[in-house]
Amino acid sequence: MAKHYTNFIDELRDHTQRLKNEGLTSATFPTHLLKRIVEFEVAEGGPYAIGGNRGVPDFEMNFEIARFLQAFGVRLPKLDDYLDRTVVGGGENVRKEYEKFVRQRFQISKKDEQPALSKCEERMIDLIRDHAKERFTNLSPEMRKSAEHLIDRTIEGNTDRQMTLMPYFMREALGEKGKSFEDDCIAKLGLANVFFWSAFIAYDDFWDEDESAQPRLLPVANLFARHFVDFFATYFNADVRIFFHHLMDLLDGANAQEIAHFRLRREGSLVYPPSKFPDYGDFSIKFYPAAGHTIAALSMLSVLNHDSRSENFRNMLSYFKHYLIAMQINDDAHDWKEDLARGHLSTALSLLLNDWRANHPTTDFIDLHRDLPELEHLFWFHTLRSLCEIVQVHTKISRRALASVTLIENRAPLEQFITRPEASASRALEEQRNSLEIIRVFS
Repeated sequence: MAKHYTNFIDELRDHTQRLKNEGLTSATFPTHLLKRIVEFEVAEGGPYAIGGNRGVPDFEMNFEIARFLQAFGVRLPKLDDYLDRTVVGGGENVRKEYEKFVRQRFQISKKDEQPALSKCEERMIDLIRDHAKERFTNLSPEMRKSAEHLIDRTIEGNTDRQMTLMPYFMREALGEKGKSFEDDCIAKLGLANVFFWSAFIAYDDFWDEDESAQPRLLPVANLFARHFVDFFATYFNADVRIFFHHLMDLLDGANAQEIAHFRLRREGSLVYPPSKFPDYGDFSIKFYPAAGHTIAALSMLSVLNHDSRSENFRNMLSYFKHYLIAMQINDDAHDWKEDLARGHLSTALSLLLNDWRANHPTTDFIDLHRDLPELEHLFWFHTLRSLCEIVQVHTKISRRALASVTLIENRAPLEQFITRPEASASRALEEQRNSLEIIRVFS
């Protein structure tokens, strides 16, 4: 019996680790393990013991089963209840490990590993930092320290480097035509882009009442925003300058709309869904707050004599618009619990709370202490699919638009930013399908 127990625990651990290392799609679906788990039921849905309903459950076995099921996004309330009660008698290390496990429940992986930089990319980032230091020369010591901190946070925190290196990636995509842009020009465009994102993040932290908001960064954010606008207002010709200012108006308008209309009323642990949810239409409102990210690449097209009325300019804008929408919705899907706790009505929350209201038509509020498990289940098995389908629609439009930019010789440097949200959505749907298969086997 002891050997039977040990072999089962080891097999569970091995398969759980394999799922973590290789992903759900590359692992053989473990139907045999699921059937063995069912055989070990003390009661339907847990807990579990060698010998089934004649055995005595123990924490280790049930914890390993819970970890295994979590890899597929599945939770069993009776198993959770057993573990929550039993862990109290465990040692400190056991409790810490279990607390870590609980925090990871139903979390979709958001951060990709940071890819290694090429020597050319490293050199470009160094050149951008050099231009930043030059810009900070006449600042007060306090201002300079805050500016350097905010720049470092943006550069180091952006794992795919698009905030820093988008002009560089654009030059690589342009091939021979891109060679007309020297490194110094690309670095200045990159710095303006970093300034845009640094200001965006600093302002966003305050609008979102985020705990990372730092008052000392607001003057620096203002400096960065002024530099961004001054730089591009003089960089463009008259036609594109009009387009630039119009886009900035849309950006500010979207931020104002979000602050005014995309908030939830909160009272302690209670959250009150609105009587009417926002109409997101074509989801442009998810693009406009990040619209400044398009400007460096579009300015390069304008230098190559493609103004705002040209097909290449419009297709390049469409490429950015739709992959940024997909990226923002993907972020909303990851952050829905944090947004709910802060009372921010994101796209993910709008869909989720609408689904919740359909199930609870007479309930006016959500109690975060009581209702979170049901919300997690609803999100994973219902709302998530709709979000992933929206992401896939916009990545397809973005890919089609990029393919229509006739100046692009090599799409790969730009296509990577479409692939990431697209892959994340596909991965989530695959995990959901596996979860449903587990539930089918269990039932």
